[in-house]
Amino acid sequence: MTRYLIHRLLTFIPTLFGISILVFGAVRLIPGDQIMAALGTEAGMLTDKQREAMEVYYGLDQPPIIQYFRWLGNLLQGDMGISTRHGPILAAILKRLPLTIELAVLSLSVALLIGIPIGILSALKHNSFLDLAGRIFAMIGLAVPSFVLGAILIYVLSVGFGTLPNSGNYTDFIDDPLLNLRQLAFPAITLGTSFAASVMRMTRSSVLEVRRESYVQTARSKGLAANLITRRHILRNALIPVTTLIGIEFGYLLGGAFIVEHLFSLPGIGRFAVFSISQREYALIQGITLFVALTFICMNLLVDLIYVALDPRISYRDHN
Repeated sequence: MTRYLIHRLLTFIPTLFGISILVFGAVRLIPGDQIMAALGTEAGMLTDKQREAMEVYYGLDQPPIIQYFRWLGNLLQGDMGISTRHGPILAAILKRLPLTIELAVLSLSVALLIGIPIGILSALKHNSFLDLAGRIFAMIGLAVPSFVLGAILIYVLSVGFGTLPNSGNYTDFIDDPLLNLRQLAFPAITLGTSFAASVMRMTRSSVLEVRRESYVQTARSKGLAANLITRRHILRNALIPVTTLIGIEFGYLLGGAFIVEHLFSLPGIGRFAVFSISQREYALIQGITLFVALTFICMNLLVDLIYVALDPRISYRDHN
């Protein structure tokens, strides 16, 4: 296991290196530059010497490859760069990270509390009315985009109840836990409902597949109770592919639910990324993207380790 972990950690290096190259190149395909983003229309009023001075300040006077390796060298030292509006980029990301983590955990809780029970019930009552209702729920959840569901919730709350989940006055959990949870409840429901639909479908298909396995049939022939068979033999094995889905989706949520955070005026990483793109904050975009990529990689590694806990038959000795 130790050698496997070391091997996986070493693969992080070329993966992040490749992502950094793609991000660095893609960001510079955006029309305009940091000078235009910082000054707006006043950038056209700069003299040649003023523009040259600002290019030196932002490092735009160097060839792109020099800019990349300079940025990469600073990154290896733990310096993601400086934002013209937010100061040190790493500190700016970490400042918004707690909100995004809290929203991701709440959304995941909503998804699991809804998706797994419905998926199990739908599979155990295969081809019944409950199964049909569960599949309809899954189709609706997958078909309706999260931002549409969020807009509907905002409309119902504002028109029907004269209130909004969050009107730009976000409160930290430490300052007021109850108010914080009220502000995050509807964004979590918005994200969790779409996620619950995917969890439900995966749980249903996994349970149906495991129920056909020979060891389940053997357990039935021995006269074991149905609840015991479901709990010990079916669910334990059926949750393995569900774990993969949960890991991927949770990595996405930690990366920032861009539209939902923006829709509900939540100052998380997703909304921060949208702002950095609109303002052409090159270093900020690169830092956020690398953070999201690292999150996905770490979540995939964590899922692999959870596999062993769920199914002892899975071993990583072959990878050593």
